[in-house]
Amino acid sequence: MVAALAANLGIAATKFLAFALTRSSSMLAEGVHSLADSGNQVLLLWGGKRARRGPTAEHPFGYGLLRTNDGVTMRPWACPVGREGGLRV
Repeated sequence: MVAALAANLGIAATKFLAFALTRSSSMLAEGVHSLADSGNQVLLLWGGKRARRGPTAEHPFGYGLLRTNDGVTMRPWACPVGREGGLRV
């Protein structure tokens, strides 16, 4: 998952470079989309780390559902950002 994040950030950088060279609005949109995907991966990695914690008195069944919760939490943020983030060229 970390390798996928690194690849996605590299892809985003390449798309932003293509935008800088061509001024193509589709490349800008694709770059922002790749950043949104990267943000989603970061949140899922963080949720996965938190989900591995063992049971406590407050959470006797553990924290396994945090990964799902963090993925759902990501949606309201990812959709507007992935949709060009309101940027105009």
